[in-house]
Amino acid sequence: MTTATHTHHQPFLEQYHSHPREYLQNIQNVLEQHLKDGTLHTKERLIVTPPVLTSMQHQELRHIHQTLNTLLFSLQDRLFGGSHQKLARYAGFSEQITELFLDPHNAQHNRTFLRGDLYHTEDGWKLTELNVGSAIGGHHIDHIFRSLDQTPAFQSLKAHQQRYESAWLWAEMVKGFLQDHHKPQGQTAIFDTQDSVDKYLHMYSPHAHDLTEKHGIPAQVCAPRDLTLQEDGLYAGSTRLDFIYRFFNLLDILHSPRDVKLVIEAWQKGLIQMPVDFRTRMYGSKAMLALMSDPRNHGHFTDEEIKVIENHLPWTRMLTEENLPEAQKLQGELVLKPTDGLGGLGVIFGQDLTPQAWQQTLIERLKSSERHVLQKQIKPSQGQLVAWSPQTGFQEDSFNLLYGAFMMNGTFSGAFLRASPASGSKIINYANGSFLSPVYFEGQP
Repeated sequence: MTTATHTHHQPFLEQYHSHPREYLQNIQNVLEQHLKDGTLHTKERLIVTPPVLTSMQHQELRHIHQTLNTLLFSLQDRLFGGSHQKLARYAGFSEQITELFLDPHNAQHNRTFLRGDLYHTEDGWKLTELNVGSAIGGHHIDHIFRSLDQTPAFQSLKAHQQRYESAWLWAEMVKGFLQDHHKPQGQTAIFDTQDSVDKYLHMYSPHAHDLTEKHGIPAQVCAPRDLTLQEDGLYAGSTRLDFIYRFFNLLDILHSPRDVKLVIEAWQKGLIQMPVDFRTRMYGSKAMLALMSDPRNHGHFTDEEIKVIENHLPWTRMLTEENLPEAQKLQGELVLKPTDGLGGLGVIFGQDLTPQAWQQTLIERLKSSERHVLQKQIKPSQGQLVAWSPQTGFQEDSFNLLYGAFMMNGTFSGAFLRASPASGSKIINYANGSFLSPVYFEGQP
């Protein structure tokens, strides 16, 4: 497994190298203004020389996601006789969560939101995870880059490379849902657990602002302490809410039930609606990648789907007693992941353990109530970037690169990049301190 380098064009980096002082000063002015206005969090971390993908890379990325999106949401029909319950049980969801999936309030004019996480290697794109549901991040920085797009360096490149307005497209997705329910200006709350709102308010506030100011949808960020449930509805203060856009996930339902109790109760009573319902999260289980990757299921897929799977999905299998011998044989190539894990929690790299410890870990995970997958490790590509944070200022370094590509309602909706110093953790995510930027594309998106 070799590490690929420079998988994207670097016109922004070239601009920086040509006029470093001017480039950084213009960007510094923009960032300082956002900090002053309170529209940029003091803990945010940005890439100020964003990647640019070629037209061919763009087309391939779109094709992969469109193909897998169609396949993903039809797995219950193709492999489980149309039963969401059987699919949920295969993925290892608890009875409590499965009941939520089966609630009849799901799938009423529902929207789908998906993000595929990929590495770009010498062999092309390799997709290691599909995040599906509503608690999907990566587009909260668009408003910063709208301002950066006005700087001279960004302006000089605008004719040749542009980006998707993913935050705008996200808001349009929400707006479409409200229109389906004949409440285009329905009162909307962006909701999460108390701890998460306290931690990620800087991510949620731009979404509420965009919905309100640019799409005419009255929106606010709400935490559990802001809500009360009355006979006629769910209220934030004196405002009766029509819609909840949830950022809490399934683990929060299990571990912070009091935080989400009122929202779930109001939803089950039909007092509020959710643009992206609970059932969609089922398709974000890594068990879905195992189903796609396993050749025993390929008789149910089209030739084109199989081609995409073989070229772009790494070998992925459910951890079972049957494949323990293979897991032990391939130890140095494998990563062990919880099927419904988030933020890299519970991820174990086979190469980090002795054979004895690896075997013991596999046995312990087999006995646990949580299901796991085995996946062949994909080493990230690396690239030279300039990153910024309020704490460190600007720094040029070699970074490991992880791309995230959005699909909203089955349509490709842009991408963003997470980058961590090449000398750091093998896990690249926001919680681990990665830097972010949207991805730009040659020509028109």
